[in-house]
Amino acid sequence: MRLFEDDEDTRMSWDCDDDGFNVDSPSLSEQSESRFYQQSGRLSDDDSGLGMEIDMKDDDDEQPEIAFNEDEILRLAMHKHLGDPDLIGDGSMGHKLPTIPGKHHDLKSITPETLSEVIQGGRGDVNRYAILDCRYPYEYDGGHIVGARNVCTEDDLLALLDVPMASSGGQRPILIFHCEFSSERAPKLCRLLRRSDRKVNSDHYPFLIYPEVYILDGGYSNFFRTHEDFCEPQTYIPMLHKDYASELRDFRDFRRKSKSRPSKGKRFQSSLRLQF
Repeated sequence: MRLFEDDEDTRMSWDCDDDGFNVDSPSLSEQSESRFYQQSGRLSDDDSGLGMEIDMKDDDDEQPEIAFNEDEILRLAMHKHLGDPDLIGDGSMGHKLPTIPGKHHDLKSITPETLSEVIQGGRGDVNRYAILDCRYPYEYDGGHIVGARNVCTEDDLLALLDVPMASSGGQRPILIFHCEFSSERAPKLCRLLRRSDRKVNSDHYPFLIYPEVYILDGGYSNFFRTHEDFCEPQTYIPMLHKDYASELRDFRDFRRKSKSRPSKGKRFQSSLRLQF
């Protein structure tokens, strides 16, 4: 089990897509796709602009025979389909919630106003959702968004895959992550969920248990500022609050130790266990 970096510890930029790949360099699928089109002497439909493949081979040129089975070709085609940023993670439909440009370009962000509409049932097409509060337990206990679950450890997060939330009306549940500022802890856990979801369902690609996930822009700090009535209790305990210095130190000490050896012995658990 691992704890994740604090919001205040670092402001590193994560150049990963929501499957955990670096977006500044070609993914494995993109490299395979490029190899397929280049070595087979074809242009993709994107290159031709005609929605069809064009044979560019010269009869006098000898080209090496490259074998691509049907599964690999299907996977490459699906990868191109899933490259549409307006589709959810499994490519089955568009996002149900309106998104905004957030500080994490690989993740979808929503505003506090949108989340308040979801809580009030103002989004009729959202039948099932969960708000995942990735702050430390003392922060959560000091005030959280109504209905939110405290998920601050890797064990808590992976429990979502071990015992998935039930679907409602044929719709798989939407997950909304946040921490204090949605700068570090929530994005890291969100990315870990997507990577783990892909791994669990690798034999059923592109199926995902949770294909639609969001980050609450600005985190609890931003939400509390404008929607205090949707918090319980209606208070806000910052991570760096002086009265909780010892608790924060315990979490940070545990995190440093967990980086140097396998997790054993003492295990931090969220104050509220997941109940779906």
